[in-house]
Order: sequence, then structure tokens, then C-alpha cells
Amino acid sequence: MQVFIILATVSLIIIFSILKYFEYRKENTGDCEGEWSWSECNKKCSDGDSVRYGTFNVTKEATFEGKCEAENGEQKTEECPASECPPEDCVGDWVWDTQCVGYCSDEDAFINGEYVVSFKEKYNGQACPHEDGDKDVKTCPVDMCPSEVCKTSINWNACDKPCSTGESKRTGTVSVLTSGDYVDSCEYTDGQTIEEDCPETACPAEDCQGDWVQDGACQPGLCSDGAEIGSTYVITKERVYGGRICDYDAGATKNEPCPDAKCPPENCQGVWEMIGTCSGPCGGPGNPKGSTIKEKFKITKSANSNGTCEFEDGTERPKLCPDNKCPIEHCEGGFETLQLPNCDDVGENEVCVKDGYYFSTNTNETGILFPEEYEFQIYKSVGPFFGGNGCLFEEETTILIGPNGQYSEVDV
Repeated sequence: MQVFIILATVSLIIIFSILKYFEYRKENTGDCEGEWSWSECNKKCSDGDSVRYGTFNVTKEATFEGKCEAENGEQKTEECPASECPPEDCVGDWVWDTQCVGYCSDEDAFINGEYVVSFKEKYNGQACPHEDGDKDVKTCPVDMCPSEVCKTSINWNACDKPCSTGESKRTGTVSVLTSGDYVDSCEYTDGQTIEEDCPETACPAEDCQGDWVQDGACQPGLCSDGAEIGSTYVITKERVYGGRICDYDAGATKNEPCPDAKCPPENCQGVWEMIGTCSGPCGGPGNPKGSTIKEKFKITKSANSNGTCEFEDGTERPKLCPDNKCPIEHCEGGFETLQLPNCDDVGENEVCVKDGYYFSTNTNETGILFPEEYEFQIYKSVGPFFGGNGCLFEEETTILIGPNGQYSEVDV
């Protein structure tokens, strides 16, 4: 039993030692340390295939299960990074024209040049002393001096017509200015007069031309009331060669007073005014007696634009006297004899007489006896009119009157 215990104890000690060992290895495992040493790039990077070479140097070995990026002394090749590319300087030069400008005889001939950059600097390389496209001039080299045509000056006269006619010409007088080693024979002689078509640069300015075109008719209304007519601006000739622009745009419109020639005829206007009094009594409403009054024509608005007037100012004429002008007429009236019919000859409910008696209806059995010398009379009147006094009796008042003028009213 003791032996078994001893063996078990030893086994546990061994297992514990192994575990501690592995724990130690795990805690002390580390990767190696090192760095790459690189060569310079072998070419200009702008060529597109520049590379560099590297060698790995281990500065600290790996322990236990530690790893290493590369073996000590291991080499590799990679594309040259932009940060390591060698500087590449700008490449450029002046390109000069093949022909000079000007005249060497006047010592003012020059040649134009342009700076052309064929390669732009890269990777911090040195820039060119000039920008691509910069311009410059320099004195024309003697061996490039052009053969000179005779130098002349022409004093041109003004063009004789507007260029828009297509027939404009101008004349000029030639002055020969140069001669010498570089000069060929002259085309013209000194003082010669020449003629040419007028060039556009010398064409005289031609102003825009336009005018207002009136409408065919005036706008609605009378000219005396301020009627207007419309006009449209029409450009008849566009400006050329720097001429003045028109005062208005084509199609502009305006209104202005209608001219007399286009105004519609306006007849005169006037009123008839009554003057004086009526010639006599009117005889009641409607003037049955034909009383007249004078009226005079008064022009209140004269005729315009070939209009006419039916009457001249001050024309007089008679007209029936209107009710408001008629004179006052008092009532005029009187009694007239009234012949009543015999009761045998009338219908029912009619007034009649019989045997010296008056009956209010022919069916009455009792009548009123009236003397033979009495008679029936009825009142007839005219008026009053226009505020006149009334009559003494109402119209158709009936009386029974005796020889001495005594009377009494009766119903008929």
C-alpha cells in the first residue's frame, strides 16, 4: 500500500513538472525581429518597370514556437514605391518659328518662340525654367532675314459709297518708304494712285434705319374724346460697320393721338332750347288747340373730322307748346237744355218724363210734377287746365230751372 502511494505521488510530481514546462514555453514564445535593407531603384519610375532589391536582416532570433517574416539574409525584389523613386527633372526647350517677322533693314525684325515642355518633372525633380506654352521673341538672326518686298505706305481716301451698296471703292496715293540690300523691286512707284474695293475695316458706319408704321385704323372711340392710333416700329435697314443702333427695337409699339385724316366723322351735337311763351291757350293736355312756342338750336359740340350738322347754331323753329309751358286756363262752363225722353220710349231704370211728371226710372209709380215753363238743364264745362280755377258746378250737374232763374238740382 505504501508503495502504491509513493508511485502515485511521484506520478503527480512528474505531471505537474511537465505542465509547468509547457506553461513556461508558452509564456516565453516570441517572434523574431528583423528589417529589410533596400537598394536604390534601378531605373526611372516613369519608365514603368523600375524595381528595387531587399535583404532581410534578423536582429533577434525567435524563441520556442515564435515565427520569422523571412530567413536571415533572404532576398526579394519589388516594384519601386513612389516615395523611393529617384527625382526626374523637367525636360523642355524653346521652339522658334522658321520665319522672321518684320524687316531686317529696319532693324525691327524678330522671331517668335514658344517654350515646349516634353517631360514634366516628377518625384521632386527640378522644374523647368519656363511654363509650357510661354512665349518669347528675339532678334531675327541674319541668316534668317526674309527677302523684303519694297516697303510702301498708302494714304487712303474715304470710301466713295456705303459698303452695303456692294459698289464701294476707295483710292490711295503710294509713298515708297524703303530700299536696300533686303528689298526686291517695288510693286508701285512713288506717288502712284491706286484703287481697290473698300475693305470692311474702312467701311463708313451705316446707322440703323427704321420708322413707325401706323395701324390702318384708329382705336375705338372719337378723336374729340382722345381716341388713339397704334404704331409699330419697323427696321428698314440694319446697322453695319459699327453704325448707331435704332432708337427702338423692331416690333416696339406705341399709341398717339389719332390723326385727322384717319379720324371717323363726328357729327355735331346740340340741344333745342325753348324761348319766349306759347302763342295761346293750349286747351288742355295734348295741346288740342295747336298752341306753339319757338325753340332755338344750340350747338354743344362742334362737328369734327368731316362730320356734319343737321342744323346751324341759332336755327329757330316752332313746336307744339308742351304742357309745362302752357298758360293757366280757368274752367269755362254753362248750362245747356236737356231734353229727357218720354217714359214710353225708354228701357228700365232710365230717367224720363211723362204728362208733366219727372221719373227717376220709368218703373217708378210716383213722379215729380214740374210746371210747363220749367226746363231741365245740364252743366257742360272745359278746364280748368295748368293750375286754373275750377267751375262753379261739377260737370254734368243737372238742374230744373224756372223762368225767373230759380232752380234746384235733380238726379238724372
